[in-house]
Amino acid sequence: MLPLYIALTAITFLFFWIFVEYAPLIVVGLGFMLSLFSGKIVAKSGNWKITEDQPEILLLQYYFSPEKFKEFRKKYAQNIFEIRKRIYEASIAVGRPIDCETASGIFSAYGIDCKLENLSVKKVNLFQIVKKAADKFGLSMPEIVVVNSIVPNAAAAGPSPGLGTIMVTTGIMTQLEEDELLSVIGHEMSHLKAHDPLVLASLSNAEFLLRFYVFWPYLFYFGFLSFWIYFLLATGLIFFFGKFLESRADIDSAKMIGQPKVLAEALRKIAFRRLFPLYKREPAFQGYRRSEWLRFDPHPPAYFRIAQLESLQEPEKIEHTFFKSIKENLKGFLRA
Repeated sequence: MLPLYIALTAITFLFFWIFVEYAPLIVVGLGFMLSLFSGKIVAKSGNWKITEDQPEILLLQYYFSPEKFKEFRKKYAQNIFEIRKRIYEASIAVGRPIDCETASGIFSAYGIDCKLENLSVKKVNLFQIVKKAADKFGLSMPEIVVVNSIVPNAAAAGPSPGLGTIMVTTGIMTQLEEDELLSVIGHEMSHLKAHDPLVLASLSNAEFLLRFYVFWPYLFYFGFLSFWIYFLLATGLIFFFGKFLESRADIDSAKMIGQPKVLAEALRKIAFRRLFPLYKREPAFQGYRRSEWLRFDPHPPAYFRIAQLESLQEPEKIEHTFFKSIKENLKGFLRA
């Protein structure tokens, strides 16, 4: 919802030119409608839909040397879909396993000498993982879609579990074990249970209306620069509020799924590039931790989220996870 908020703000002046004083109401109405149907929109954007009848994803990986991969991508990047389809037709479609015996003929057509030690196949029953998380939270099943992307990511969209969608990338399924993926899905289930996408949309819309119907006469007191100072400050505060929701979702997952250290390990894998090499950044870069908090990102710094999860004692006894999230985030920010 936050990228949507930025995008709608960017076209505000166009709406003002067309609709004059009614522009903020039209923009807010448009944004609210998009937030209500965001789950369905995300569901349409996936490469594959996961259902009870088609619950599994098979992940085929083949490892190249950097030089070989560069050569392959240059020649055959546009043929990836065709390669995947041919392997499917030669294996799964006819009840045969995916191995070098079934794939070698296809691979050789694209300059790949299939070696068993470089081939990896992983089966993930994503439907059952999401169902287990939904049952833990006492929620109905959302829609599930898979996006074929190397980026390790999972996300929740929609105003409620019944109208919600869980999006998972192939990249995150490749990196995480099933118990780690379960805890990550638990994090997304917390967002749906607490209606977080709708909360952020409502907060953004409220700021938008206040800006144009209340603060507008004062925003240009020091010239056009004052408007952008206000805009950056307001946007930053909304993003910082998002950190409370993200941190609460971590705590909710730890509480309901019961695996805080497993979720911490999953985050360590997902955020590897931001964490490595952390020890080299401190104390030589004293401002690193504070700058992590001030980024326009609704997620708290990865190092903070991991430390928070690893320090949780008896998370099942936490009564007010949102209040705990606010307290811990403020402490983390002030100590950075």
